[in-house]
Amino acid sequence: MGLKLGIDTGGTHTDFVLLDSESGQIWTAKVPSTPADPLNGVLTGLAAVLERAGATSSQLAELTYGTTIVVNMLVQQQAMQTGLITTRGFRDVLEIGRAYRQGNIYDLYLDKPEPLVPRDLRLEVTERLNFRGEVLTPLDEGECRQVIQTFKKRNVNSIAVCLLHSYANPSHERRLKELINAEFPEAYVSLSSEINPVFREYERTSTTVVNARVMPAMVSHLTQFTDQMQSHGVGARLYTMQANGGKATFAAARQKPVHVINSGPVGGVIAGAEIARQVGCRQAITLDMGGTSCDVALLDLGQPVMAANSQVAGYPVQIPSIDLNIVGAGGGSIAWLDSGGGLRVGPRSAGAEPGPVCYGRGGTEPTVTDANLVTGRLNPDYFLQGAIRLDEAAAHAAIRAKIAEPLGISTLAAAAGILAVANATMVRAIKLMTVERGFDPRDFTLIAFGGAGPLHALQLAEELEIPTTIVPRYPGNTSALGLALADIRHDYAATRIELLTEAEPAAVEAVFARLEAAARAQLAADQL
Repeated sequence: MGLKLGIDTGGTHTDFVLLDSESGQIWTAKVPSTPADPLNGVLTGLAAVLERAGATSSQLAELTYGTTIVVNMLVQQQAMQTGLITTRGFRDVLEIGRAYRQGNIYDLYLDKPEPLVPRDLRLEVTERLNFRGEVLTPLDEGECRQVIQTFKKRNVNSIAVCLLHSYANPSHERRLKELINAEFPEAYVSLSSEINPVFREYERTSTTVVNARVMPAMVSHLTQFTDQMQSHGVGARLYTMQANGGKATFAAARQKPVHVINSGPVGGVIAGAEIARQVGCRQAITLDMGGTSCDVALLDLGQPVMAANSQVAGYPVQIPSIDLNIVGAGGGSIAWLDSGGGLRVGPRSAGAEPGPVCYGRGGTEPTVTDANLVTGRLNPDYFLQGAIRLDEAAAHAAIRAKIAEPLGISTLAAAAGILAVANATMVRAIKLMTVERGFDPRDFTLIAFGGAGPLHALQLAEELEIPTTIVPRYPGNTSALGLALADIRHDYAATRIELLTEAEPAAVEAVFARLEAAARAQLAADQL
C-alpha cells in the first residue's frame, strides 16, 4: 500500500488521516493535544490510526506534519536571543515599520507588538549598495567581525542579516554569512537574500527576523520529531506543510521555518479545494472551526485565493501564502462578561488543558462547546465517537454561575447567547473575505469542517444566504486530510527595478533563468 499520513497538531486536538493512495481508503484518529510536549499526542494518535488501519509504521510512504510552533513562539515570545545585522543607519527600520495601524486608527493608546529584536541587538555595519545592486561602499569586514563577537558575548544564538538592496546583489550578505560561520559557527543565520529576496525594506527585514527568531526551535523540534519517528519504525519521507498550500521536506523547513506558518489551517483549505473539485464547485468558502480558532478562506475558480503578504502574531511576513482570516471563535473559546456586562466570546481559549468544563479536566470557564452541550446540540455519550464522556451538569453549572446569573437570565438563554456571539464573529470573518472584497457570499458554497464547524454551519449559511453547505465525511479531520493530499511546492520571486522602455528582453530572461535554476536545485535537494 502507498500509505500517506497527515498529522495536524492543533491547540486543542491533534488529528490524523491515513490515506491509501491506491484504493482511496481513509482511516482517522483524533487525540487531545499535549502542549507541554506535542510529540506525546503525535505518538498516541499515530498508534491509534495505524491500529485502525491494521498497518504498521514501516508501511508508511509519506508523512506530512502541520504544526503551530511558529505562531506559538511569536505569540508567547518564547525564543532564544536573536540579533540583526543591517546597513549603517537602518537599525530602526524594524521598529519604525509602516504608517498603517491595525485596529482603531484613532486609538491614542494603541499598543503595537514589541520588535522581535531589541534595539541593543540590532547592530549596523558599514556597506552600501544601490537599487541596481551596484556597490557604493564596500563591506567593512573588520566591523563585521566586531559585531559577530558582540553577539557571541551576548549569547545570541540566531542572527538575521538584512542589508539594504541585497535582493539586487546578495554578495555582501553571503560574505557576512561566511564570516559568521567562521567566527561563530554555532549560531543560526538567516539571510534576507535567501529568505525574502524582494524589495520593501521593512517587510523584508521583518520576514527575515521572524525566520531567525523561530529557526532554533524549529530545527530542534523537527529533529526530535524525526528521531521519535525513526525510533517507532517510521521510515516514511517526512514533510511539513507550508503557508503556500504545498509541502516541503524537513530539510527545507529547517532553513526557512517562516514558510511553515499556519500550516494546519492551510491543510483544511487544500482539502476543501479537493472536495470542491469532486463536486464540481468553483466558488466556495472554507470554514474550519476547531477548538481554538475559526479559519476562513476563499476558493475562487476552484483555487485558494493567495496573498503576497500576511501577518503572524502581528508581525508582517512577505511570503506567498493562502489568504486566511483567523478569528478567536473555536469550540474552546471562553465566554465572559466585560466591564459593562456585555457577553463576549474569545479570543482566549480553554485549549487542550484543561479544555471546556464539560471535559471534566478541571476547566472552570464556560466555552462554546459547553454551550453546544447545554442547548442539546451534542450527545454527551458519543463525543469523539464515545472517547470522551461529557459532563452536562458541570457545563450547566459553569454557564449558570459565570453568565446566566450575572445577566439575570436562564442557563439555556445564556448558552444560546454564547452561540449567537460566536456565530456573529464568524459571520464577520466571512464578510471580510467576501463582501468587503467585492464577492457576494450568495454565489458561494460553504464547506464547513473542523470539530465544531458543522454545528454552526447552517446558521451561518442562513445568515449570509449561502444556498449550499457541504460537510465532509470526516469534518474533524479535514485539515489532516489536506496534509495527506498536498503536493510539494516552492515559490520563487525576484525584484528588478527598471523602466520597461529600457528593459532588455535578455536581462528579463536572465532573472527567470536564475529563478528556474534555484527551483531545479531545490527539487534536486528534495530528491525529485
